[in-house]
Amino acid sequence: MTDGDGAIPSPPPAAFAGRPNDADLRAILDNMADVFFRTDCHGRLVMVSRSVETLLGWAPAEMLGNLARQYYVDVDQRQAFVDLVDRHGGRLSGYDLQLRRRNGSTVWVSASARRLAETEGGGLEGILHDVSDRRRAERQQDERRGLVQALLNATSDATMLIDASGSLLACNKVFADRFGKSVEQVVGGDLFALFPPDVAASRRAACAQAVIENRTMVLKDERNDRHFHNTITPVPNSDGVPMVAVFSRDITEELADKARIEAYVATIRQSNEELEQFAYVASHDLREPLRQISSYIGLLERRYGRQLDADAREFMAFARNGAQRMDALILDLLAFSRVTRDEGAMVEIPLSEPVAAALLVLDPPPGGALDAQVDPSLVVKGDAGQLTRLFQNLIGNALKYRSPHRPPQVRVTAAADGPLVRVDVADNGIGIEPQYYERIFRIFQRLHGIGSYDGTGIGLAIVKRVAENHGGSVSVASIPGEGSTFTVTLPLVG
Repeated sequence: MTDGDGAIPSPPPAAFAGRPNDADLRAILDNMADVFFRTDCHGRLVMVSRSVETLLGWAPAEMLGNLARQYYVDVDQRQAFVDLVDRHGGRLSGYDLQLRRRNGSTVWVSASARRLAETEGGGLEGILHDVSDRRRAERQQDERRGLVQALLNATSDATMLIDASGSLLACNKVFADRFGKSVEQVVGGDLFALFPPDVAASRRAACAQAVIENRTMVLKDERNDRHFHNTITPVPNSDGVPMVAVFSRDITEELADKARIEAYVATIRQSNEELEQFAYVASHDLREPLRQISSYIGLLERRYGRQLDADAREFMAFARNGAQRMDALILDLLAFSRVTRDEGAMVEIPLSEPVAAALLVLDPPPGGALDAQVDPSLVVKGDAGQLTRLFQNLIGNALKYRSPHRPPQVRVTAAADGPLVRVDVADNGIGIEPQYYERIFRIFQRLHGIGSYDGTGIGLAIVKRVAENHGGSVSVASIPGEGSTFTVTLPLVG
C-alpha cells in the first residue's frame, strides 16, 4: 500500500467503474458543495463527486483514472500530503494546498483525508473545501499588516502595542533595535521583562493607570546614559480587552542640543552684558576729559583771546566744536546702552500717551505742521520712557531732515492690524534712497556730512532696539525728494 505516483501500467477503464455498494454514497456526495474524492493505492482517482466540476472545471468522468498529482500546482506537494496523512496515523484535517483549474487559474482548498484499508483499495479518500475566500482575506490581512508594520517602522519613535498583561502585540523596528532583536523575536513576549526591575515597575503602573483613568500618561526615564520621553495611551477595543499604545522617543540628542544652545545663549548674553557695561562705563568716564578740554579751551579764549590771530581763534573754535560733538556722541551712546540696561516695568499703556509725551518736547519750525491721530483705545504693553524716546527720535528726524524747498509736514497715525498696531510717521522731507533702508538703523551710520545735519547716527538704532525690546519692528519706505514713512509695529494688548 503506497498510494505512490510512480509510472504504472494503465488499467482498463472497467477497473474504475463505481462499485455497486457505492451507488448510494455517490447519490449523497453529488449533492455536496464540497468535493469528495477517492484514490487507489497508485494515486489514481477512482471516485470524485460532481461538485468537482464547479471547483476545477473538469467533469468527473474526465478525471477518473488520472493521477491526482496532475491537478496540483506543485506536484511534489501531492506526495508531501500523502506522507503527512500517514505520519498522523492515517487521518489528516485542514491541510491547505493549491490546485489547478481547467482554465489555467488556481484555487486554494483545505483537504481532509484518511488512509483506506487494503480491503478498501489502500488509497486515500477525503473532502476538498474551497478556501479561496479565506485565503484571499488572509492575504489582504497580511498586506494590511505589512502596511501597518511599514508605517510603524517609518517613525523614528519606538512604537508598541501591548495588552493588559504586558504582552507585546505589535512593535516597530526602532523598538526591537533598542534591544538588539528583530520584530519577530520580541512580538508575543513580555514587554516589562525587557527593562530593569525599577523601570518595569513604573511602566507597569503607568500602563495600568492609563487604562483605569482612560487618559494618556507621560513618563521620562534614563537608561544606559540615554533619555526617553514615553507617551502611554489606552486604545479602544471592541472586544473589551484593554490595550495600550506606547510611543517612546529617544531625546538624548535633543537634550544635548538644548544644553549646548542654552550654553551658547548664556555665553552670548554674558558677552552682551559685558559689552553694554563697558559702553556705559566708557561713555560715562569719557565725558570727564571732554569737560576738561572744553573748560581749558574756554579759559584760553578768555585769557589769551586778544593775543591770538584769526587762524588761532578758528582753530580754537574747531577744537571746541569737536569736543561738543564728542560729548553729544557719548550721551547718545549712553542712551543706547540704557535702552537695554534700564529694563523698566512693562505695563499696559495707551499708545497715544508716549506719542503725546514726545510731541511736548518737539516743535515744528515756522510754517511747519505736526499732526498726530492715535486712538487711545490702542493699548500696548511696554516701558513708557522707552516708547516716548522711540517716537521722539522718529518725529525729531522727520522735522530735522526736511526739504529746503517747503515747510515740513509730519503726520503720525496708528491703526490695528490683527494682533498688532501699526504706527506710521510720515513726512514730506528729503527722502531716503532704497539702498540705505537697512543701513540707517545701524549704530553710528550717517548718510550726510557733519556740516549738513546735526546728529550722531544713533537715533534710529535706538528706535530699532526699543521696538525689538517690545516684540515689534521698524521699517521705512521712501521716495527720494518727496518724503519718507517710518512704520513701527507693536503687539496689542488683548
